[in-house]
Amino acid sequence: MNSATDNTSSSQRIMLAGIRQALMAPAQAIFGYSELVNQAIVTDDLKKFKPDADEILSAASQLSDMINHLLAAGSSDVLFEGKDVDDVEKELRHDLRTPINAIKGYGEMLLEDLEEFDEIGVCS
Repeated sequence: MNSATDNTSSSQRIMLAGIRQALMAPAQAIFGYSELVNQAIVTDDLKKFKPDADEILSAASQLSDMINHLLAAGSSDVLFEGKDVDDVEKELRHDLRTPINAIKGYGEMLLEDLEEFDEIGVCS
């Protein structure tokens, strides 16, 4: 490898490390929170919310796994193969969109259901 290739590879690894660090903390927080919500749904009154909570937990796990896989230390060569930084950023946004949208969608449904549940006085 020549010096220019080494510099490019090094800058790609640095960029991916920064992206990974910026994404992992929120992804882990979402995963941890979804675990807590899932564990809190234990009473019979709340069991009907379990499927949505399970979907959120599954999507949060998928998001964390994708971030780890896509941005792993050795993946920079594969990610950047024949692509520039903008293309890689677009690809990452696209790939991560599905689990993020699932978390958002199921979270909104769960919140709406819980608000209705509270209106009938069960949570009071």
